[in-house]
Amino acid sequence: MASGDGENYEDNSSGFFADDLDQHDTERDLYAILHINKDADAVTIQQAYRRLTLLYHPDKHVEPRNKQLAMDLFIQVKKAYDILNDPQKRAIYDVVGTKGLKAEGWELGFVNTYGAIDGVYRFPDICNLRCSLKLFVFGPWFEYGIDRQLTKYTHGSATVAVSSRMGVSLRLKFTRGSQAFTFPLQISQDIVPSTIFYATVAPTLAYLVLDRLIIRPFARSEQEKEQKKREDEAREKQAERRREAINAQEVLRSLVDQIKDREGLEGLIILEARYGQLGLTTTNENSIKIIDVTVPLQVLVKDSTLKIATTVSKSNLTGFYDPCIGEEKSLFIKYSLRSQIHTILYKDTDPVILPNRGNQIYLFLSNQIE
Repeated sequence: MASGDGENYEDNSSGFFADDLDQHDTERDLYAILHINKDADAVTIQQAYRRLTLLYHPDKHVEPRNKQLAMDLFIQVKKAYDILNDPQKRAIYDVVGTKGLKAEGWELGFVNTYGAIDGVYRFPDICNLRCSLKLFVFGPWFEYGIDRQLTKYTHGSATVAVSSRMGVSLRLKFTRGSQAFTFPLQISQDIVPSTIFYATVAPTLAYLVLDRLIIRPFARSEQEKEQKKREDEAREKQAERRREAINAQEVLRSLVDQIKDREGLEGLIILEARYGQLGLTTTNENSIKIIDVTVPLQVLVKDSTLKIATTVSKSNLTGFYDPCIGEEKSLFIKYSLRSQIHTILYKDTDPVILPNRGNQIYLFLSNQIE
């Protein structure tokens, strides 16, 4: 019964007294507070903590003064337990005391480092291998591990730490956005080759399984969502550009007759112009990947000459839009000049100059395309 009640007190107190811990900092020996010796193992520390929190818990007292005194004792026990139950913090405390501890969240800063060597080997787009050797007053501290980008917003790492004071431990860390989650795991109090082997191999195998069953499918799903989002945005932009092009052609159509009259029968008249995914023999008017651009090209004719010097995609021209995003496009023009009919095909980024002596090589195509 007592053990069960003690566990309940422990659970309820973790958040309730968190803000008070830093206000009751003492230099009392932490082992003495828990009534244990310096060689106590993790089980002994936990048993002492449960017993003392049950004894000192403020809820067991009615009078305000006794409740406050119990609170002070409870906080001291909680502080001692938090340090001694963490192998890394305990190792530092054993050497330099509470002043050597500089904790912030799950992160821990080390003091009195006499030397350190760090190295990293990067595998582009795969992972980073890291290792470090630090020399402390209590002996060397060796760490090695791996980190990699799991998904677009998630980064993960696994680090094995080996030291004579704390033995072998494994630290898993995951970062997503601005949030970081660290899980320190004590593997062994002693340095045993088999323990180091399992601490290295087990996370690796676990990652390979997770990567195959969860991470890759999730990343693939995220990529598909991103791709769909880009496609949706492109379609929206295409629809908007299409509306703009149709509106522009409506405006330009009123100018076509004036320009044709000015050019006369011998001038340059655009008979047909198609833009999109087409070849010399594929000018299907009903194709959704081909648009009619006769009107916007005709209004660009001046003095029997058509010049479009730009070398960017012609979908940027007034009265044009991209009918087949991401696909190769061409511009087909059929025009008459001095009572002769010519046809020509331009690549999307080619400058347009009409008339041109080079047009003569396309004369034989006019009957084919018609």
